[in-house]
Amino acid sequence: MDIKFEDGIPLPERLDKSKYQYLDKMEVGQSFTLPYSSNVQQSLRQAFAIRRMKCAFRKQDDNTMRVWRTK
Repeated sequence: MDIKFEDGIPLPERLDKSKYQYLDKMEVGQSFTLPYSSNVQQSLRQAFAIRRMKCAFRKQDDNTMRVWRTK
C-alpha cells in the first residue's frame, strides 16, 4: 500500500458528543437518580474523573441508584 502524505490540511473542530455533557452543569451537592447498572456506574465514575470531579453512588431499594457530586 502506498500512502501519500499531505500538508496544510486543517484539523476540524472537535464535536463534543459526550453523552455525559450534563455533568459539566452539575454543582457540588446536587444529585440525580438512574436505574441501577454496574456498567453505567463505572462509566459515570470515569466521566466524573475525566472532569476532575468526585462523586458518590448509593443503590436504593427500588433498584435505582442516586449519584451525588461531592467535589
